[in-house]
Amino acid sequence: MSVIVGVTNGSTVWMGSDSAITGSVTYLTGCKVFSVGKVLYGVCGNLDCYAAIRHGAKLPGSVINARSGGDLVEAVELDRWAYHTILPRLKEAMVKAGISEPCFSVMVGIEGRILLIDENAVSEDRRPYAALGEGSEVALGAMHMLMNRQGRRNHEGIVEKAVEAACEFVPSCGGPVFVRSA
Repeated sequence: MSVIVGVTNGSTVWMGSDSAITGSVTYLTGCKVFSVGKVLYGVCGNLDCYAAIRHGAKLPGSVINARSGGDLVEAVELDRWAYHTILPRLKEAMVKAGISEPCFSVMVGIEGRILLIDENAVSEDRRPYAALGEGSEVALGAMHMLMNRQGRRNHEGIVEKAVEAACEFVPSCGGPVFVRSA
């Protein structure tokens, strides 16, 4: 399993991941966070789903209002946009890859906000940080403490320390740690 961590200051999102990837009995390492244009994506789940999303999904790199004829517009409800734009593309990638029972969660960082997507829903946490995956509880505890202690100044460091905490206390999480921002 994995841990994906995100922190926002309202304009920038920092996202990090562990790098332990388990497929059958093979242990690999790789970054689970990537960007497409101005959008950050963090993926956790099984290896097949990760590969289908990372290499087979046509993920958007910016917010485009479907009703605008493809023009960029300011007033877009991001959760609605993600539900109608990103979620169908994730499902399509699963079908193309022949995955009949998908198991994944995706964190999306866009326009200073963090959205959480699973196989059927889109949500947004009220806190300026979020975590997904098996190491999420440990990471959330670390972020809660660090966000309050560090006065929310070192967001990249908070993400790194939260992922490191999950790697330390959750056997299925492992380093090295990767952090990206957008």
